[in-house]
Amino acid sequence: MQRILVVDDVSENRYLLEVLLAAGGYEIVSANNGAEALASARAQPPDLIISDLLMPVMDGYTLLRHWKLDEQLKQIPFIVYSATYTDLKDEQLALSLGADAFLLKPAELEPFIACVRRLLSQQLAEPRTPALEPIGDERESFQQYSEVLIHKLEEKAWQLEQANRELQQDIAERKLVEAQLREQSAVLRASEERLRTIFDSEPECVKILTADGSLKEMNRAGLRMIEADSVEQVADQCLTRLVVSEHRVAFEELLERVFRGESGILEFEVIGLKGNRLWLETHASPLHN
Repeated sequence: MQRILVVDDVSENRYLLEVLLAAGGYEIVSANNGAEALASARAQPPDLIISDLLMPVMDGYTLLRHWKLDEQLKQIPFIVYSATYTDLKDEQLALSLGADAFLLKPAELEPFIACVRRLLSQQLAEPRTPALEPIGDERESFQQYSEVLIHKLEEKAWQLEQANRELQQDIAERKLVEAQLREQSAVLRASEERLRTIFDSEPECVKILTADGSLKEMNRAGLRMIEADSVEQVADQCLTRLVVSEHRVAFEELLERVFRGESGILEFEVIGLKGNRLWLETHASPLHN
């Protein structure tokens, strides 16, 4: 079984290649960076290597340079597989260093597998002699590599600057929204406080009931009328029980009309919590939402 060394510092990328190549019948060995890959290959040379370029410790270009200078490894096909170095000069540098193929992530499945098979079959048929002496002009090659690296660093710095500007803009927008929400909340609280003051100061009974007659809200005047010491004493309780029996049907019919969207007036008598009787006239209206 032919062995393929996969080199990538991103575990998800390695996993995808491992699954893809293992399904093709290859034995897979993985490495996190160039230094780890070089040590693994020298201990047990693979039949082919697929390497990313942008990696910590030792990047793919440096790994390729060491690979093609190593008498034990230089005949082994080297595929560069990158999502960061995508310019033509990036590919030219890799090929000048002796790479056998330069593929961009994510590659189409069929062309990718075809490239792997082609290089492995060539390796089995006849060991390949490097097209160039590694490295022909050390100074020129190093200068070219430095230019590519600087370009990528500048590109990354620009991307980070753009991302930072977008982040700052997003933060500013979020702060503006938060300030608007705080302002709206303050206005809402002030409005609620005014309504609560009006509600509690109203000398007539003001109450909010559900469709079954259960009490949700009642002001102080209303609590005094039904002889309750606090709203908690009667909250969520059905006030129909306080209506004297001969008026309960009329009271329930009024509730039904209100919850159909109508308004109504009813005179009826109640018996307070302490037993005192009191005649009331209620003006009932629907309260939407």
